[in-house]
Amino acid sequence: MKSDYPVKNTPLNIVFHRDFTGFSGGHLKVFNYFEHVKTTDNYSPTIYFTPESILDTQNPWNQLTEFHVKKWEPEKSDILFLAGNDWASLSPDFQQTGAIPVINLIQGLRHADPGHSLYKYLTNPAIRIFVSQETADAVRNTGCINGPSFVIPNGTDLEELRKYHKKREDREIELLIVGLKNPEMARLIASHCEQKQIRVKCLDCQVPRPDFLRLMGNSLSALCLPLEKEGFYLPGLEGMALETLVICPQFEGNKILYQHRKNCLVPKYNPESIAEVIETSRKMSVIELNMIIAEAAQSALKHELSRERTDFLKILNNVRQLWNNRTAFNNEF
Repeated sequence: MKSDYPVKNTPLNIVFHRDFTGFSGGHLKVFNYFEHVKTTDNYSPTIYFTPESILDTQNPWNQLTEFHVKKWEPEKSDILFLAGNDWASLSPDFQQTGAIPVINLIQGLRHADPGHSLYKYLTNPAIRIFVSQETADAVRNTGCINGPSFVIPNGTDLEELRKYHKKREDREIELLIVGLKNPEMARLIASHCEQKQIRVKCLDCQVPRPDFLRLMGNSLSALCLPLEKEGFYLPGLEGMALETLVICPQFEGNKILYQHRKNCLVPKYNPESIAEVIETSRKMSVIELNMIIAEAAQSALKHELSRERTDFLKILNNVRQLWNNRTAFNNEF
């Protein structure tokens, strides 16, 4: 087959696009992939931010201004890296032509919802990376995706997290409630805990990431409140890595990671069930508690960021072959 994707002797330019209006786990994961590209010799990353983007210290690219580009010129890139609604920055014709390889990171189940704006992008040619098997299954089952797709479970930077770890006997917070995605329930549970005289800290709004990790590392337990449909949900994994007992109610998207009484506690997603499991966690034996925390630490090790990088670079180093033969590849590499 004749190649329609040129061979270059210089590093290929991978262009990222972000509309950064506030820190989120989704932005953090795109940043991780940007950093993966930076470690290579054959690829050079740059990033374009929309005019509305915030470029202060909450933006992880804040100290990497030499990689910023002022004009959005996707047609001049060698490879595009898109996530979420980044597709909207391309004209419909450009989306469909396949003139430039696109790596598309899919982080949530919403992509599989025909009523969601992201659904229409599934027919665009792309090399897709899913952050969990459940997300991959849901999107693949639509029958709409165009091009090869792969599952790379989200990784987390364990070296960074260790800076925020405290011995459990030195921790000051009994229960941290991570409630940014469900602030109403977070406040309801916090009020209940206060009545039970539980030393609780409720996060119902955005805080700087270092502050969040410091709080997580200073808590004996953490109630993490995801959306009822997620793609992966990183905060619970970060709690596991910090040896904090994680309580995370059932949600669609990542049952493989969150396993009840194995590496965390998984109540039903309602206040009564959550309150009951919080009480259960306070009465657990030291032996059971330590077993769950130890298994959680092993789960975190399996999601070390270096594993994500290795899996991604396998794909990146075969991007030319994948793109030129994209209609012939199976869904696994």
